Amino acid sequence: MDANEDIHLSDVRTRWSQLLTPGDQVLRYYGPVYRYLLGVTRDPVAAKELANDFAVRFLAGKFSGATPDSGRLRDLIKTAVRNLAVDYWRRRTKEKRLLTIEESVLAEPYLQGADDRAAFDDAERDDFLARAWAALEREEVATGKPYYRALKLKIEQPTLRSEELARQMSHTLKRETSADAFRQTLHRARTLFADLLLDDVVRATECDAARLEDKLIELKLLEYCKSALRRRE
Repeated sequence: MDANEDIHLSDVRTRWSQLLTPGDQVLRYYGPVYRYLLGVTRDPVAAKELANDFAVRFLAGKFSGATPDSGRLRDLIKTAVRNLAVDYWRRRTKEKRLLTIEESVLAEPYLQGADDRAAFDDAERDDFLARAWAALEREEVATGKPYYRALKLKIEQPTLRSEELARQMSHTLKRETSADAFRQTLHRARTLFADLLLDDVVRATECDAARLEDKLIELKLLEYCKSALRRRE
């Protein structure tokens, strides 16, 4: 997902947050739902409309029979958003008998009844990761320490040695950065990223310590915050 799509997602989530209290579960799921539907439609406008439809149904009590910590709520949401995807492509097929080649490729799995619940899992994971990156960037702005830029450099160029990454960081910051200093900053950035991600998962899922590792495995996030989890144990 590119930067413009992340900005759009931030906008639509903010609009809902203005109407809801922080504890509302719809805010927890709005981001993953939007990301999933954007993958389904490849159309930001359609994805926004469908995600808003999901939010309206949620607020109308369509999922009131499931408690957030039981896992049942998440399963219901995954089924509901897949149904939204199927309905979307059925409507498009009726409205426009001849889809483009790209639209046909996107529509076929939903019209043929394929099980794509893993796509929602990926969207949920990506939403948590995007929020952790945003939190890391805010931390950099607040402290002046280049955690976000150091980690981003390493992620984008994983094979480069610290000396070359330090040279690039020096150019970006317009001040000399040694390889040693870069390594220390990178270590702190990784530690902070893991903590921010883990904190967000705990807050969003209301998961207790005994089930936290299982929850991270379910969300495909354990590899990203294993160090933070071990420190807390």
